[in-house]
Amino acid sequence: MSTADYIEKLRVTFPLREPVLREIIQLLHFPPAGRGLDVGCGIGQPAVLLAEHLDPGAVITGVDISDDILVRARDLAKGHTLAGRVEFRQGSMDRLPFDENVFDWAWSVDCAGYSPHSRNKATQEMTRVVKPGGRIAMVAWSSQQFLAGHPRLEARLNATTAGFAPFHQGMIRNGISFKPPAGCVTAASVT
Repeated sequence: MSTADYIEKLRVTFPLREPVLREIIQLLHFPPAGRGLDVGCGIGQPAVLLAEHLDPGAVITGVDISDDILVRARDLAKGHTLAGRVEFRQGSMDRLPFDENVFDWAWSVDCAGYSPHSRNKATQEMTRVVKPGGRIAMVAWSSQQFLAGHPRLEARLNATTAGFAPFHQGMIRNGISFKPPAGCVTAASVT
């Protein structure tokens, strides 16, 4: 899939994800001010939602590996008049381009398990850049049935998602899994 096709699919599918992301943002209770990090920010949609939800003094930094995708993220933020509140930098989730203890919190939406080198490296990097006492959240999509009583619609949505993420089989072959490892915590703070 080309970068342009991927960007378009992110844009088109966002209205399906937006209500859930808004609810997750409410549940996470990120500090209303301070600095936050969006790891694997894509075209910036979750970062913009966060900026709209948090106080005007909050600054969200999105990081993504693709410069082409970051161009779209910057355009999106400009379109929402969030100058100075949302910024974007190129970088890998395996080696975040920030010093230690810079952010009050970090999150990653739909990027858990995509780390090309190590399943745990992105989590280690997020922990490194978040201040002691900060929060880290990893939000991941699951293909488990969520439309009880509608198996055909569920199958179609899963088939569509398979087209959206054709690299999934390659990830399985390389040992990357979306199942949390034994003993994995579902919520934690950095100490």
